[in-house]
Amino acid sequence: MLNTNMIAIVGSRNCTENGKKLARKFAQELVEQKITIVSGMANRN
Repeated sequence: MLNTNMIAIVGSRNCTENGKKLARKFAQELVEQKITIVSGMANRN
């Protein structure tokens, strides 16, 4: 996995519905290109 193309997606805790829609679209396109998405798994507290 470390030899693959990767990207991190940083988001907002209070995103808009449009922001959620765009994030899903970007993520789907990245997955289709076989790019690994890395998340920091931020704490929601």
